[in-house]
Amino acid sequence: MARDTVWLNTVERGELIRQVRGPGTLIPKEERWIAAATDALVESLLIKPGAAVQPGTVIMVMSNPELSQQKLEAELELQAAEADHLALKVTMINRRFDGEARLAEIRAQYLGAKLQVQAEAELFEQDIISRLDYERSKLAEEQLGTRYEIEQRRIAQVDESIDAELAASEARLQRLRNVLELRVTQAEALTVKAGIEGI
Repeated sequence: MARDTVWLNTVERGELIRQVRGPGTLIPKEERWIAAATDALVESLLIKPGAAVQPGTVIMVMSNPELSQQKLEAELELQAAEADHLALKVTMINRRFDGEARLAEIRAQYLGAKLQVQAEAELFEQDIISRLDYERSKLAEEQLGTRYEIEQRRIAQVDESIDAELAASEARLQRLRNVLELRVTQAEALTVKAGIEGI
């Protein structure tokens, strides 16, 4: 081969642009439809068909006044429920303290009556007090002992009741948090963004 028929040059790396012309229509590899998650009005269309987009590029902004109202209502309802839950906690703590105070008072009365019976037992043996007074003291001790046992059971019931009421309140809060999360997601979906790079 003759040297003058060959083109000699240094090899370089870079972009090789190749333009091809031909009849027909270009068909995309993949088509994506943009659909709104909720009913809405298109406020502005920022990207026209055929424009290049990157992931996260805002394509259009829509609005739905009803959805905005539902989101606001969900926020306010959650705030009110959180305040109610806090008030319920305080009420339950006070209820528990009231029960413990009542229990401590009855326990003190019961122990006092028990000591009274022990002291009067010796006096009764020595015929210093009458049988009637001694039996009254024993009866009072027995009644206070029964009241003390009942109050202990009542405290246990109060604890179960508190746990149940707080669990119900927590469940209501969680439901309202889920509703708010849904409304926020729906509101964010009103700003339609490209999910992938494309045209």
